[in-house]
Amino acid sequence: MKGLIAYSSLTGNTAKLADRLAAGLADLGDWTLADIKKGADASGYDCILAGGWIDRAWPDKAAKAWIEDLPADLPLGIFVTMGALPESPHGDRVKENLASLLAGHGTALGMAVLPGVVEAKLLDRVRQMPAHVLGENGESIKRQMVEAGEQSRMPTEEEYQAGVQVFREAIQGWLDQKGDLQ
Repeated sequence: MKGLIAYSSLTGNTAKLADRLAAGLADLGDWTLADIKKGADASGYDCILAGGWIDRAWPDKAAKAWIEDLPADLPLGIFVTMGALPESPHGDRVKENLASLLAGHGTALGMAVLPGVVEAKLLDRVRQMPAHVLGENGESIKRQMVEAGEQSRMPTEEEYQAGVQVFREAIQGWLDQKGDLQ
């Protein structure tokens, strides 16, 4: 089985997760790592794990566009890192959005949503941002964004392993089903 792990990373959080996935899934197939921004090509692969960093509750622009361009019959899993904690209202919105991206694929291999550190420069820009640009509840939204950034952190070893496990179980089930159909 040939798999592609394609990712878009801003600060290195998502790239590190992609590396961890490749190492943790090595016994299930031949995995290639590719940076979406450098031109990842999905041709010739049996399944795809696509990842990015979260921007406004969606994978970043490059990752989202790349995912949306994938053939619908290609098995797909999505992994992301985000500055807010995955077990938060923002994390719930992210998971809903990822589910909608996966819904367009015949075989969805699940999702892994892990925390990631918000870059200090980005956090400073948020602090300086006029609240009115964020809309009606701008002051509240800005405060939430700053708090999430200040609390951001790298994933724990257990979180990395849980992300690998999500895809390990889904891919193994897909391979088993594929074998039964042949």
